[in-house]
Amino acid sequence: GYVQFDSDVNGTLEFAVELPDDRVYALELRYAREGETAPIKIAVDGKEIGELQLWSTGGEATWGWDRIPCALKRGKHNIRISGVQSTQVDHLNLVK
Repeated sequence: GYVQFDSDVNGTLEFAVELPDDRVYALELRYAREGETAPIKIAVDGKEIGELQLWSTGGEATWGWDRIPCALKRGKHNIRISGVQSTQVDHLNLVK
């Protein structure tokens, strides 16, 4: 399944993760959207680490990926994605 955010919603998603190693991870988001490019904010443990620009994938039937690097310590973390509008979000990967 996925989460659908409408155009009038300034949506937020939070993910709880537990990591095995201290390292730089790529936080990789899978999403679908139509329309103009839209920024979303990414925060880890309450600290903003940057923005992703979600580009148009051509509509809700076509999924795209975007990623941002993040240095994380071993252990539990809370990843927050905010500012989501007119987008379907499928999942978040943490890639070594």
